[in-house]
Amino acid sequence: RDLRQARDAAEAASRGKAEFLANMSHEIRTPLNAITGMSHLAGRLNRDPKIAHYLRQIQTSGDHLLGIVNEVLDFSKIESGKVALEPVKFSPERLLIEICNLIGPRANAKRLELLLAVAANVPAVAMGDAKRISQVLINFAGNAVKFTEAGQVELRVGCDHREGCKAQLTFEVEDTGPGIQTEQIAQLF
Repeated sequence: RDLRQARDAAEAASRGKAEFLANMSHEIRTPLNAITGMSHLAGRLNRDPKIAHYLRQIQTSGDHLLGIVNEVLDFSKIESGKVALEPVKFSPERLLIEICNLIGPRANAKRLELLLAVAANVPAVAMGDAKRISQVLINFAGNAVKFTEAGQVELRVGCDHREGCKAQLTFEVEDTGPGIQTEQIAQLF
């Protein structure tokens, strides 16, 4: 009987969480879609290059945030261990440029040099989960800017192996900050 009650309570909690996530999904996505949509429309009407740049940053940031919200709100996949990669065609160079555009203002405010390096053997178009790659790189690059007081932050992509139409890319973030103590590295992942 106790086991049945515990199961029923767990199922009720799971249903409550699903309802909460469904409601939050709508409440969060609606304003985010408005932000990205309106910034896109404003960008089409605007002729000032500086303002157009700011509007593109708003749109890119909003799209990125919407992607994160979608991941968080799809909690049932995470709980069941069925998170699937979503491979799409993307430009590795363009992905790094967008990340630089997102973290650039913070790097500029700290007078850090923001560098971008794309190896010559990196294909112009790749297939992979660009959204997740972007999330990881934004976290690493954001931390690099946060903890670097002077010097530079560099985002790089290289091609380690290429065979026919398949390529293995390596994305890296390097900074001139203090680094991570050896004993803390094991706790990162």
